[in-house]
Amino acid sequence: MKRTWMIPLAASLAMGGLISCGSGSTPAGPAPVTPPAAQAGFTMPSELSPVATTASTGNSIQSVLRAAPVTKVLPSATDAGTDYTNARTIRYISEHSLDQISTIETILNAVAQTHYADVENVNAGPYKCIIAWKEKQQGSQGKSTQTWIVDSAMIQVAGIDVNRLRAWIDDGGGIIKAEFMIYASAVRRADGSYLNYGQWDLAVKFDEAGTSYFMAKASIGPSGESIIAVNNSEMHQSQEIRKAVMHKSDASGYGKVYFPLWNGNAPTQTTASYVYNAPQLRVKHGASDVYKDRAASVDITQNYGMFDGDTGQDVTKSHSFGFPVSFQMNGATAGAYYGS
Repeated sequence: MKRTWMIPLAASLAMGGLISCGSGSTPAGPAPVTPPAAQAGFTMPSELSPVATTASTGNSIQSVLRAAPVTKVLPSATDAGTDYTNARTIRYISEHSLDQISTIETILNAVAQTHYADVENVNAGPYKCIIAWKEKQQGSQGKSTQTWIVDSAMIQVAGIDVNRLRAWIDDGGGIIKAEFMIYASAVRRADGSYLNYGQWDLAVKFDEAGTSYFMAKASIGPSGESIIAVNNSEMHQSQEIRKAVMHKSDASGYGKVYFPLWNGNAPTQTTASYVYNAPQLRVKHGASDVYKDRAASVDITQNYGMFDGDTGQDVTKSHSFGFPVSFQMNGATAGAYYGS
């Protein structure tokens, strides 16, 4: 980005007088400013799982594996730096009754697309991104695009390094303002699951009146467990409030969600809670109290990647693509087509 520096007229005249009255030697200019060293930012998770997925405690309910295909490709596609080798597996638990944390997952997924933590974007000033905004709408996955102006900087707060990310988001109905303060990166395991979700604060303001907002906080407890707290209020046909807290470790965890349950034309605020240990998960919602065996896992690949066999490039950057799918249902073979 080209920058133009402007000097006030009075200051420029004073400078000219000093130069013309000098002894003939060239005055020393200001000392050069050393630019800050290039550095990467802190990373946040792109998925949140209320229940641990590690093999040491057994996987429960529905494990969802998002990954690049494991099909063998040409050697050039597996070279370092290609989209194929940079693709990362994301492994998490999907439990329908605890889906109220999906809003924060949507935001985190969008933030990851800005590449705010990349060395070339940190302390580089504002830049523009086109974001694929994905969220569940009436039981199906909806997708739209948004324009984000992002400014990622490493600053110090109370003597510690903080990655401050500011965003101005055009969602078609106005400008949404957001600030993310990231104190420590999320830590991944080799299988794509998270050891912890890092430490960060999120604050999103959906309207100038402040009636619609989203706030979230991630911290690490005294035993190394991840703690996530969410407070979300939005005005639609009526005010909808969502609050959640979750404590998660490999061996055990618990949490509670408060959310609007739609029955007819107006929502009723309701609560669901859960607790788990190594052998089982208990979910309580109203009169329903369900126990699930954590040793009985089902792995489902939900989102696929497809890459060019010669270059390793993600084909979604240049084409649409699809492939046929066959499966067994009620003893019969059925067919479908996956397109993107």
